[in-house]
Amino acid sequence: MLRNPDSMVIDSSSFVRRQDGFVLHWTVRNSSAQTLGMTALELTLKDAQDKDLVRRVLLPHDMGAPSTLAGGQTWSGELMLRIGADLPVVGYRVLSFYP
Repeated sequence: MLRNPDSMVIDSSSFVRRQDGFVLHWTVRNSSAQTLGMTALELTLKDAQDKDLVRRVLLPHDMGAPSTLAGGQTWSGELMLRIGADLPVVGYRVLSFYP
């Protein structure tokens, strides 16, 4: 399976607080002309000082993602996160990478 980390880009993402936790939405796009293997995502939750609180790796099978994306194809997903009230989450970061 062909891999090109520079061509698998996160087009958009959002992290929305809900009454029972947070919902993370994302869209990954293969910006190349070739079919590429799907990347994993790294989610990092941040506090008010931009310090890392929690880091989680989401593998393609964890996200229900296809194993490949054709050239120019996009794939969107979402994940519900239940986070303890004592964790002061105010931001996040999502990175696409090949493990």
